[in-house]
Amino acid sequence: MKTLIVAHDAGGAQVLSSWVARQEDQSRFVFSVEGPALEIFSKKIETFKNIKIESAISSANSIITTTSWASDIEISALKRFKDLEGPHSVVLLDHWINYRERLLYRNQLILPNEIWVTDHFASELALKTFCKIPVSIIHNYYLDEVINKVYKLRHSYLGNKVRTKLQILFVGENISTNCERTHGDANFYGYTEQESFIYFLERINQFGNLQNIVLTIRPHPSETAEKYTSLIPVSLKEKLNYFVSKNSLEIDLAKSDLVVGMSSFALYISANAQIRTLCVIPNSSIKCVIPDPRIERF
Repeated sequence: MKTLIVAHDAGGAQVLSSWVARQEDQSRFVFSVEGPALEIFSKKIETFKNIKIESAISSANSIITTTSWASDIEISALKRFKDLEGPHSVVLLDHWINYRERLLYRNQLILPNEIWVTDHFASELALKTFCKIPVSIIHNYYLDEVINKVYKLRHSYLGNKVRTKLQILFVGENISTNCERTHGDANFYGYTEQESFIYFLERINQFGNLQNIVLTIRPHPSETAEKYTSLIPVSLKEKLNYFVSKNSLEIDLAKSDLVVGMSSFALYISANAQIRTLCVIPNSSIKCVIPDPRIERF
């Protein structure tokens, strides 16, 4: 009995690979992953061997996929598996938005036999969206791993030191490109990442003297740093200490006193790591899409 694992984008790949790594019988999994998922799985799974989807799908008795904005590898694999009348299919949803859109393939809704999520917020949303499909909550081992690393790194970086500057981490997200690709409108949500960054910069002095603030900008892997740095006014550049991150997410979080962003999963991790976390969506009528009360509205 073989279970095919299909993934592309980093978020879902991190969650699913950590789950696979905790399963006793590793031999039952076959992998067909692309993009960021390839490096993620190869690092975590000792028996990892990537094979082409054509070979993998015909030998699988079940399939578990993540979902992606940057690729349709998962949803196309799910469709092919169902077309071959594969007995059991599972989709892991690693976020809290666009559930129906994540399962569209060429305008056709492709439904699995089962949906997995990792928290009760997502479970409620999935049950509302897909009322006839069983929804299960699996343990998020990836969240455990990241939080443990953040705590250890924070101790090693700080020790007994007292910080003299406020360390703020801005988490970028390629919202406008995803909206343009999916909905044909970069402003589909009523805001863009550029507007959110500007909104935050215009109010950054609420956190004190700019000379006592260090801003770290963490673009999404699909973004350039210039996308954000070009938006910083010259007058602000002269006063504000800012850097573009080249570190892992764990290191960035460990060094931060405050994390700001829009709807990235990194905000959920930050809140769980007991770091003050702000949603900086500029339109106050638009709810923060991460339904966690620990994330404050800025």
